[in-house]
Amino acid sequence: AKELDEERQKCANKEQEVIDKSQKMNEIQREMAVLNNRSEESEKSVMDLRSELYAERQKYADKKQEVIE
Repeated sequence: AKELDEERQKCANKEQEVIDKSQKMNEIQREMAVLNNRSEESEKSVMDLRSELYAERQKYADKKQEVIE
């Protein structure tokens, strides 16, 4: 009976390990999702800044053209 108890305990420990590992994996996946989100937001703001810059350059080019004419 003692051996059986030990086996049960080993199984319980293994189960707990598996649970802990899957919780850890879930945490990591959540963190990755957050980072992906941030990275998408960063890309979007870079694109916004690029288009603003392009618009400014265009305005400047138009003004320069007016001055030449």
